[in-house]
Amino acid sequence: MIQLTKDFAMTADNHCFIVGRPRQRVGKALEMLEPSYYTTAAQAVQGTLNRAMRQGVADGSITTLRQFTQEQERLKTELQSMIKPLE
Repeated sequence: MIQLTKDFAMTADNHCFIVGRPRQRVGKALEMLEPSYYTTAAQAVQGTLNRAMRQGVADGSITTLRQFTQEQERLKTELQSMIKPLE
């Protein structure tokens, strides 16, 4: 599992990359809550950016368009630095 943001992580199987909210319960396998499926790691990271921004608006932590664009740019830069070695 790769932690992408505070809330979202990425894992993979033989067919795709899976992004979701990881949950580990005692005696159980790791599960991804609200999973999204992607064919490439780059798509998974872009999807994570979109989900994180949507979550910020939904939970009220982002309340202005200026705040939205600033947070989007900050998170985009952070995620791009993570995938740069993959390109």
